[in-house]
Amino acid sequence: MRGIEGARGRWTGRVLRGLGVVGALLLLVLSLVKGDWPSEPSYGNGWPVPLSVKASILRSLLALVAGLALAWMPSLAPWRERAGRWLFHSPRRRIQWVLGTAAFLLYAGVAWFRFKGLPFLDDDAAALFQARIFAAGRLTLPVPKYGQFFSLFGLLGRAHEHPFVCTMYPPGLSLLLLPGVLAGVPWLMIPVTGGLLVAATITLGAELAGERVGRLAGLFMLGSPFIGILSGTHLSHIPTAGLLVVCWLAVVRLLRTGRIRHGVMAGAAWGAACLFRPLTALVVGVVVALGVLVQWRRALAAWRGVLAALLLAVAGGALLAAWQQATVGDALMPGHVIGMRRNGRMGFVRFTDTRAHTPAIAWNHTLARMRAVNDRLLGWPLPALALVLWPFLFRRARATDLWLLAGWLALLATYAFYWYYEEYWPARYTTAGIPLLLILAARGWELLHSAAGVTGQAARLARPAARAALAAGLVYAALVAWPWEWERLGCHPGDLEHVLPKALKAFKIDRGIVFMRYTGRILTRGDAFNDFYAAGFIRNALHMDGPLVFARNQRKGNAQLMRDLSRGPFYLYTFHRGTHQATIDQYVREGDSWQLKRLGQYPSNISRRAGTACRRE
Repeated sequence: MRGIEGARGRWTGRVLRGLGVVGALLLLVLSLVKGDWPSEPSYGNGWPVPLSVKASILRSLLALVAGLALAWMPSLAPWRERAGRWLFHSPRRRIQWVLGTAAFLLYAGVAWFRFKGLPFLDDDAAALFQARIFAAGRLTLPVPKYGQFFSLFGLLGRAHEHPFVCTMYPPGLSLLLLPGVLAGVPWLMIPVTGGLLVAATITLGAELAGERVGRLAGLFMLGSPFIGILSGTHLSHIPTAGLLVVCWLAVVRLLRTGRIRHGVMAGAAWGAACLFRPLTALVVGVVVALGVLVQWRRALAAWRGVLAALLLAVAGGALLAAWQQATVGDALMPGHVIGMRRNGRMGFVRFTDTRAHTPAIAWNHTLARMRAVNDRLLGWPLPALALVLWPFLFRRARATDLWLLAGWLALLATYAFYWYYEEYWPARYTTAGIPLLLILAARGWELLHSAAGVTGQAARLARPAARAALAAGLVYAALVAWPWEWERLGCHPGDLEHVLPKALKAFKIDRGIVFMRYTGRILTRGDAFNDFYAAGFIRNALHMDGPLVFARNQRKGNAQLMRDLSRGPFYLYTFHRGTHQATIDQYVREGDSWQLKRLGQYPSNISRRAGTACRRE
């Protein structure tokens, strides 16, 4: 009887491993559908690109040659051995400090030199404004007079018939930015959390898959364009990912040790994540909870810690409800549902007679997100998911590997039901699962390096092939993928164009009211008529009453703000989306009417415009 049961168990194990191989192959194939790999990455899916295909291939070949030389040149063998000893045999805390600090400096450089220390999208511009409201000791602000001139996506106000001004999002990101606002460096807060995320990922990887995997995951994260660029923004994805990694790590330690403090940490981290991105926290929390249920005997043994985690998680949800009660008057109503109306709903929704979110669109967006992760996760010249899925493809996957992969897949599936595709940074809604994928990628590399699952000549080639892939991939990320992303963001800088401050300085405009309008269209898959008003709005005083005020252009309605001549002079700023040029006119009073007098164009030489460096895919 025991022999029969053992045979059944082995047969079941083989079936499950076979299903894992089939599932991994299917995921890998689907992840390659979108984009033009390997000649070009799929970055942006329709954005203008900064380089020709020929130049891109040439730079890629040079990077690969350099990487392979680092991996195989005999004269560099002592350096390779020294680097390996440092990475894999130094104390873990030293590795965390070095890689975390390096990541912080890198991300701070992105924030300052690429994004000019400013938000990237309207979303984080609204969060920054809310942080300034907090810094003033308030939760909300009264709607300013003539509030139609000062509406911004992400902020509730007159446009929504709301009685006061506040962010439509949860308060976590604004609270994180608050210390930076008080110190005058809000742009440093996300890079700080990015560095901490690297350190936390190293520890989680080590707990689940061993020290080598954890340290390699930290190295992968440091080189990842996906994490690196997002860590230079003011967006909430990186801090949410960091908190959920800490939650996951605390749960693993709670099940292993039973100590209550780990339950406290797990619940506090998840509750805090709920104040940043509630849906993301809920999805990842469910996956973590499923892992706990599978280990129910350990969970019962650690019941005090589990109870503490649950209580603190509920407290986080209660704080979110209290925030919603204070800002929208309904504890169960998310602010973005009011701010976005129908667009704030998930599911297969019909918005107008001509626009709806359908299963076909959801499938297309999901494939595009998978492809973007392939390109951006590691920045290597191969599909990153091939390395992520390696344990499954070669039947070496463990339960913890499936647990990690489920975290990202759950986010991917959940956001298929949301109509918006994150054009400005595709797949960023799945950011909380990216550290989990990097741990799996590190485990895949480790299996390749140890020749697990292969025999014969392939086994003898596995170790040098793994080392060559690591060296070439890291060099490629540094010399090709990162510069590519950097230049693409210069072609289209999200929702904040950076010509405005330069134009104001060129024409010595430091007081008055500047009405902002935009013409032309940008070279992009969607949002061709993007509104860049956030570039001016974030420079306004809280009550829109500073010496220099930026207002939306209301055409003839502008006269309402120009009735008070003491607030002048008055200007009309026009940004040309396609050429990245701006023109400035001044309103001049002639009799009973206002006339526009052209002051000039910036930059004056059309050959210098930012758009000339970009071309269509």
